[in-house]
Amino acid sequence: MPTIKAVISDFDGTLFDTRRAICTVIAETFRSFSEAVPATARIEATLVGGLTLEETLGILKPVLATDKEFCTEWVTEYRRIYNAGLGIISSAPFEKVGTMLAALKHMGVAVIVVSNKGAAAVHSTLKHFGFADWVQTVVAAENDFATKPNPRSFEDRIKPLFPALFPENYLVLGDTATDIYYARGIGAQSAWVTFGYGDSDVCQSLNPDYIVQSILSVIDIVAEPCLKTV
Repeated sequence: MPTIKAVISDFDGTLFDTRRAICTVIAETFRSFSEAVPATARIEATLVGGLTLEETLGILKPVLATDKEFCTEWVTEYRRIYNAGLGIISSAPFEKVGTMLAALKHMGVAVIVVSNKGAAAVHSTLKHFGFADWVQTVVAAENDFATKPNPRSFEDRIKPLFPALFPENYLVLGDTATDIYYARGIGAQSAWVTFGYGDSDVCQSLNPDYIVQSILSVIDIVAEPCLKTV
């Protein structure tokens, strides 16, 4: 395997357990519009695909999938609620994530967090838990910038920051099929984490380069890539 010099990591379901945060904030968003709150199981089912917030809301309330202006109102309200503090207090990093991030920085490996989550939420959560100094940059949802799995998010927002690296020098770390597709689309190596929200059968069928059962295994992959399952 080519040398890994940068790790592109997903956020929800990979670095942080945000299941409760997402479900809670979606419920509060529905209440703020005086709408019936979807069942928790229905909300959790949307986490499997690594969708954008717009796509998630469109599934839970179909009119939002066709009315872009109305959907924007809901997205704005969701992010207001999330960033007011409810998102952070309902989230927690997965075990040993801080150890992994610190080790990668010590090894000189850049960590780029790429998420379809709002950029403000990602930044504030990383800062709150003391991880911000271990992450070189965040590529998340803001303005009209492309996000994953669109390769433009890599070409426009990541590649210019690391001009000496080739696509195969990147490892995309994530828990859903979206992350594996993203890695394929940009020519990077892929590592699927088994403890996140993705569909296990689907993700394994996509044959990622690595299957990660423990987040600390990422250190081993970067140091000496050899085993498919670690």
